[in-house]
Amino acid sequence: MLGADAEMAHFTVVTLDLWDTLIHERPDATESASSARVRMIGGVLASRGLLEHPDQLRPAYDRSGRYLETVWSKGLDLPVEDQVLYMFRALGDSWPDVLAEKDLSDIVRMYSEVILSRPPVMLDGARELLGSLRGSGHRLALISNTGRTPGRVLRTVLERMGLLEHFELTAFSDELLARKPSPKVFGSVLARLGVPPDSVVHLGDNVEADIVGAKSFGMSAVQVALAGQPRHELADGYVNRLDQLPECVRRLEAKL
Repeated sequence: MLGADAEMAHFTVVTLDLWDTLIHERPDATESASSARVRMIGGVLASRGLLEHPDQLRPAYDRSGRYLETVWSKGLDLPVEDQVLYMFRALGDSWPDVLAEKDLSDIVRMYSEVILSRPPVMLDGARELLGSLRGSGHRLALISNTGRTPGRVLRTVLERMGLLEHFELTAFSDELLARKPSPKVFGSVLARLGVPPDSVVHLGDNVEADIVGAKSFGMSAVQVALAGQPRHELADGYVNRLDQLPECVRRLEAKL
């Protein structure tokens, strides 16, 4: 039987990953978004006489993607504006200078907001999970790595899904200029929340970014393995359905 202190033990904060924890991409979403960016942005450049055809942008777009992969592999990230500028520099060093300020602003918006026309899918039980965790007195924060879609647009996606309202704080790698599992990411979030690592449990699917990252920073971590991948040895808990998470968190709290 648990003593009174154990019964009252409680994580102050639950932090959650986003992709494949609360939402997931539609099939072929990455290529669809890439094609849409090239078509729209290349169309603007062609209309200004800077390209003969929109598809001429594709090599520069792909080159910028390879550059981003290199940056991301180092635990770093770039603001979306810098991603766009690098893409143009892949066309030639003088390219950013030939664009009018309004054109550049419109292009950054196009590049960023493609996802809104074909948004990701909310996972079954995601909204109920957040409501349950908040109802049990936990403060919630979202910690997500981004790709070519910045955090400001992902907040719009979450708001439309009815998920954003549950979070006290949302932190995205393009804004932090660092990616999970970097301790800078977890440290920044916990500092803003004013809580120590041992009072936080992180929920996420990616072993390296979420489980290893959170545990290395002194947090507890639950592996959300919706695709049924094997449990990682560092995980404090493991679930393969979102509706199992509140009980998993309660079991971990009973051990505090």
